[in-house]
Amino acid sequence: MQIELHPTNPSSCRGGKWSRRGAIPESVRKFGWIFDTSLLEPADLILVRETKTDRVGRAIVGAQLRGGYHCNDARWTHAAMYVGDGITLCEATFSLNPFEKGGVILTPVWEYCGSHIVRVRRPKELKTSNDRWLVAISALTNLNKAYDFGYILNLAFRAQRGEGFWANDTRCHLKPSALVCSTLYADAYTRHTRKVLGEKENGHCTPAYLSQCDQFVDVGVNWLEIS
Repeated sequence: MQIELHPTNPSSCRGGKWSRRGAIPESVRKFGWIFDTSLLEPADLILVRETKTDRVGRAIVGAQLRGGYHCNDARWTHAAMYVGDGITLCEATFSLNPFEKGGVILTPVWEYCGSHIVRVRRPKELKTSNDRWLVAISALTNLNKAYDFGYILNLAFRAQRGEGFWANDTRCHLKPSALVCSTLYADAYTRHTRKVLGEKENGHCTPAYLSQCDQFVDVGVNWLEIS
């Protein structure tokens, strides 16, 4: 069963109070809640989807559906990794705004509070704290690498033509110096465990794949009220 943290009624999943010295975004302070990272471990997988899906989100959902994934998994549009410091995610992202930085970056968890539905999954293979920290550090070594738009466009084009993620594919590969959100997680995981996350036939790893993958278990998380 998928365990989701919805922003529509945060008081129903209330876990306590949260405060921070310094500023946080006005929109987050108005929302009034942040999810409880004390329940997370380094290298936990964070899946998100917008409460009001925009054009890019709809395109990702559509490509994952056409590519062969169940709607319960295809609805997840982005993946990130919790790095273990209480506040930060490591993610590969892009922006349509030329003044905003893309690629592999660090993002505070509050960026997904209020506007997104959040799901936390924990890898079964990482059994010790040392294992989890090593995978998180592995993801962090990719900071500032570029986002591979070409890879995403190729996958979307192939899905549009009906060539699903199940197909053997030798023409669609990531550049060595670029990543996308789900492969950032998969690469760090594989580097430490020597176990591959992705389709058996072609290695493609998407948020939908990570949603349905049986190498993870869902973790329940509560909201903390911002004081």
